[in-house]
Amino acid sequence: MSKPLLAAFALVPALTTPVSAAAPADDPPPYIVTVGSRYLPSDIVLVRGSTLSLLTLEVPGHDITAAEPGPNGQPAFKSDPVSGVGDSAVVRGVEFLEPGTHQFLCAFHEEMRGSIIVVP
Repeated sequence: MSKPLLAAFALVPALTTPVSAAAPADDPPPYIVTVGSRYLPSDIVLVRGSTLSLLTLEVPGHDITAAEPGPNGQPAFKSDPVSGVGDSAVVRGVEFLEPGTHQFLCAFHEEMRGSIIVVP
């Protein structure tokens, strides 16, 4: 198994626990990692007001796009594409999500899906 892939699996336990919006400012935001045609984790729990980033460990482009449009017809949350090993992008709009489950997909590979579970 390659070192980047091992690093991604090492991140998974930390990514599946709720993240506090009150975390110290120097703590990095939680990440969802793309590996192959999968998100790791595919489901993540965030405390309302938290931020989220997308990290890729491969070359093909991926993003995170809300599966349903927001009130203005645009995705309620979305990241810029990530396309190089170690490339990352903030998922804009996540900090404004209401508590509940919010589905997302990759705009480039619609079979890649997951959810953000926002808790109060």
